[in-house]
Amino acid sequence: MSALAANAWQPGDAPVTPLESGDAERERLVGFCAKTLVSSEDDILSRMRAAATAGSADARRDVLEQKLRQDSEDVDALAADVLPDDMTAVSAYYAADVAALRSMALQPDAEAARLMAQLEEEGKLVERDPIEAASWQIFARLSAQRSLPRDEDLLRDPALDDFGDEDSAAAISLAKKLYSSMPPANTRIHP
Repeated sequence: MSALAANAWQPGDAPVTPLESGDAERERLVGFCAKTLVSSEDDILSRMRAAATAGSADARRDVLEQKLRQDSEDVDALAADVLPDDMTAVSAYYAADVAALRSMALQPDAEAARLMAQLEEEGKLVERDPIEAASWQIFARLSAQRSLPRDEDLLRDPALDDFGDEDSAAAISLAKKLYSSMPPANTRIHP
């Protein structure tokens, strides 16, 4: 048994006041937390999956984000060995995860929409498309606000800073299509 575990707080011990605690007391608290709260990264993921299954949209998004991050790392590992023409098949393999994120973003979920923008910008799991990326960034802001401003106001969106008029108009048009596909404000669709 480590010294930290031997000194860990046990039920029945006097309460600890962290502001008055020294290093030994802090070690006891850390030991207690390590033993009782979360034991591993696998435990965290298991709890997140349970919360997602129970209906937590945040947990579903976090689990999906972690899966997409792993998918992206897998694509990075494959990229050196796969010819560019074969990357379409690789992207198709991950299409279900991307579709799940897209569906979540359209609920609307502004954080999921930002993740879609990131995927479009990176171009690993989907074909890189800066206009799509900008439209998802705009959509993320619109869905959080639950309002659709005039085109003149949309043209000032920071996502369009590097675009010309034609690309800006295309990104705005796509963002508006995404916005119009959202369910009504009081409707929540569960996948």
